Formats: sequence, C-alpha cells, structure tokens
Amino acid sequence: MGAPISRKQALIEKELEAFRQRNRQDLADLPHDLHEILTVIHQRVFDPELNVNEVREQCQLRNHNISTRFRWVMGISIKQYIEALRMEAAARLLGCSDAEVYFIAMHVGYSHVETFNRAFRRWFDCSPSQYRRNNPPTETERQANAEAAGILLEANPKGGRR
Repeated sequence: MGAPISRKQALIEKELEAFRQRNRQDLADLPHDLHEILTVIHQRVFDPELNVNEVREQCQLRNHNISTRFRWVMGISIKQYIEALRMEAAARLLGCSDAEVYFIAMHVGYSHVETFNRAFRRWFDCSPSQYRRNNPPTETERQANAEAAGILLEANPKGGRR
C-alpha cells in the first residue's frame, strides 16, 4: 500500500490532470521538432527538473537554434512557455482550493516556495495569497471540490492510494 493521500493532495492532483488534458493542443500543424518539444513539456510540465536543457536532451536535439525557432513559432521562449503553464495551473489551484501556497508550489514544479512566489509576482503582479483573496472559488468550483472529495473518500475510505 502506498503513502496516505490527503484530500488536498487528491484535489490538486485531479485539477492538475484536468489542466494537462485541457492544454494538450492539436499539434499536427506544427513542425515535427516543435511537436516533440511541446509533447515533452506537456508531459513533464510539473516536474521541477524540467528546463530547456532537459527538453533538448529528452528530444535528442543538439541544435541550439531550436530555442530561437520555438520563440519564432510560439511567440515566447521555451522557459517562458513552461513557466506560463505552471503559473496558469497555480492560479487555477489558488482560486479553487484551500491548499497552502507551498503545497501548490511543490505540485506545479517549484522546489522552493520563494522561487515560486517571485515567479508568481512577476506574472500576476501580486503574491499568491493576495491572488487567492481577490479570486475566491465560485460556488460551482466549491461544489465540484466537495463532490471530488466525496468520490475520493468513497473510492478509498482509508485515505491511502490503491
């Protein structure tokens, strides 16, 4: 049996998986190398080890011009794209859960909450806590979280992973 899973962690994992699903773009129109890069990024976006060099290595790309090409096609750098996805997911989690900021930071790919806080402030011009206060969950989000928690508890009454 695996480690116990908390309600907050289960909700965050559910929300992040939904985020991954929503962000899987139809990549068929992109050149093969960019398609491959975006696939790796989307698969590993919440991995703290993911960076431009990791993407290049995993895609077995040696050409350093790929970053320039990525920026030209996508409009932002690979690093900015990864950070944008992480910030979008973090903002969503802050708006729909009561999980602690450090917990959210760890789940969206930051090893240090201070680094997460700086990045968040850069993107949203406020701290994660301020963002949460200014963007409370809607009634629909509250109900969905309550339902998800109930389903998770029913499916796994002892609180552990199956």
